[in-house]
Order: sequence, then C-alpha cells, then structure tokens
Amino acid sequence: MKVIKRIWNTVSTILVVAVIILAVLIAGVRALGITPFKVLTGSMEPDYPVGSMIYIKNNVDAKGLEIGDTITFNFNNSYATHRIVDIRESSSLPGTLEFQTKGDANKLTDGEWVKETDVVGKVLFSIPGFGFFANYIQTPPGCYVSIAMGGVLVIFVFLPDIIFPKKKKETNEEK
Repeated sequence: MKVIKRIWNTVSTILVVAVIILAVLIAGVRALGITPFKVLTGSMEPDYPVGSMIYIKNNVDAKGLEIGDTITFNFNNSYATHRIVDIRESSSLPGTLEFQTKGDANKLTDGEWVKETDVVGKVLFSIPGFGFFANYIQTPPGCYVSIAMGGVLVIFVFLPDIIFPKKKKETNEEK
C-alpha cells in the first residue's frame, strides 16, 4: 500500500507542477513584463511556425534593437512579428528610429517602416505548437475541458487521503 501511495503522490505532484507551468506560460508571464502571442500566419517560418506561442519582452528600448532582432509591432490595428532588416532615423520625428521589417518566409520587405512608437516588444523565445493549446482552452469547449481537468486533478491529489486514511498514533496517555 505504501508503494502505491508513494507512486500516486509522485504522479499527482508532477501533474500539479505541469498545470502550474502551463498557467504561468499562458498568463503568469505577464507579471514579468512578457506578453504571449499566438502565431497565426506563416510569415516567420521556419523559426516561428503557425501555432507557436511567442513571448515578447514589453517596453524595450528601441535604441537597443539591432538588425536581425525579431520584434512585434502595431500594424493596421493588429500585431505583426517580423525581423528587423534595416534601421534609420525618422525624418518625420527627429531623434526617433524607424525599422524596416520582413517576414523570414516573405520575399519582400514590409511596405511601411515601423515607427519606434509602434514597437510592442522584442521576441524572447517561442514554443512551437503551444499556441494551438492556448487558443483551444480559450474557447468554450476548451474552457469546460480545462475546468473538468482541474476538478479531476484536485480529486486525484486528495484521493489517497480518502482511500488510505492516516492511522492515529497512540500517545502515551492512551496506553
């Protein structure tokens, strides 16, 4: 019985840690100034394939950005993530920078230069395929599955104590 309980506790601990890691990767990183984005197009393949989750360091100093860095920026009331291929000083806003960007899978550079003020942040890392999972749990069916799995996990963690209750040790006064 002790071996079964020990295995059960080990498995449940691993599952709880996995759930915590998933929660941090989906939402918790925001507390660190990192924003997750799902990759919706193939413009940055093969580095960031469709369905990846990319993690952006917010509020980066534009003057610290270099050619070759991958940035996320505001683009037509949406966001785009492309690589910097050129940098210049803005002619319309002296003292600020503009970035020419290009998707790795695109043949041509983007039509407009990205203003320093439109830069959301710089890509820190990505997890291929994780965007599909994050997207799924944000839909009603995925949310229901997540809640149900959370309930099963809670039961899984506390079930050994219900099945194998701890026996009270006798004290000297009871003898």
